[in-house]
Amino acid sequence: MNRTRLEDLREEKNLKKKEVASDLGVSASIYGRWENDRDPIPTRRLYQLGNYFQVNLDYLLKLFD
Repeated sequence: MNRTRLEDLREEKNLKKKEVASDLGVSASIYGRWENDRDPIPTRRLYQLGNYFQVNLDYLLKLFD
């Protein structure tokens, strides 16, 4: 996954990384590592992110633009 997809989604909602992390129940550093593509996102969290940003996983994983 490319970090820019998560970053773009977050910025579209005018949210800070810290806010998204808190809403998801993870630390800001973990969320930041996902957004920067430094750590793989666990499947459970991918579903959570899709619901949070109201996008499907295909879009989140950049399978389709």
